[in-house]
Amino acid sequence: MQINIGETLSRRTQRMPNREALVETDSGRRFTYSELNARTNRLANGLTKLGVKAGDRVAILLMNSSEFIETFFCGRKNRRDTRHTELATHVG
Repeated sequence: MQINIGETLSRRTQRMPNREALVETDSGRRFTYSELNARTNRLANGLTKLGVKAGDRVAILLMNSSEFIETFFCGRKNRRDTRHTELATHVG
């Protein structure tokens, strides 16, 4: 059985929900695995409600942030296998 990155986050959350998973050095925001997983699930569910389904492509334009990480994980939640396309903000 293959495990994708979304499942890895879910499993890590089950094992250590209160351990720190993500720190934004610029803002100082900190997220536990439980918080990151919940935010990722909300995003994945929201995209599903908007009609995004397996195999669809979703373009994102974000700075390095917790939101970028959330979009990365949510594309793999529930075997969604959504393809993300990161857009560069600096060219040259």
